[in-house]
Amino acid sequence: DLWGLISPRFEEKTLLQPKEFKEWIEQNPGHDVYYIDPFLDVSVSYKNLWVQGEQWHPGIINFLLLTIGEDATNNMVYHPDDFVTCNFFVGNRKFWMGYFNFVDHIIGLAETDDTLRYYMFQHQVQYNGQAITYFSFIIERLLSLYFYHYRDVSKKKFPIEHDCFKRKYGDLHPQLVNIYKSRL
Repeated sequence: DLWGLISPRFEEKTLLQPKEFKEWIEQNPGHDVYYIDPFLDVSVSYKNLWVQGEQWHPGIINFLLLTIGEDATNNMVYHPDDFVTCNFFVGNRKFWMGYFNFVDHIIGLAETDDTLRYYMFQHQVQYNGQAITYFSFIIERLLSLYFYHYRDVSKKKFPIEHDCFKRKYGDLHPQLVNIYKSRL
């Protein structure tokens, strides 16, 4: 019993038909969560998504440090399979219950501090022509953080060798795959 909410930008970002993603999931039964990370270049260029996020959303590293005491700049190095830059995932009840509890915990921590609450729910930046809060940018990084902390989750990442990545990255694709695999 798997379910997920997939962004309307799934095809645009992944260059993959949702039907193909669903078929891949069906061909790989037995995992708690299935996901695709369309930005292979991010997982080979950064040690974690918080360091990457700091470039685009200044202060996001401090948010992580102040909420859960994690120093993303020094100590946190993600396994390449922990990178999930978009909310393109489908999971079972075990996964969703654990993940929702984790997200609720982070939100609860942010709600107990005026600075964190402002940063997460009120501070706005321009994104795709509209002002939005950092909430989305924080939430989209939490799945990777969840994977980093909860190794007992059985996860399956869509194969980086797939043609959708070849279409997206062209001649650079083999090099990115090699770098990715060297970090495993």
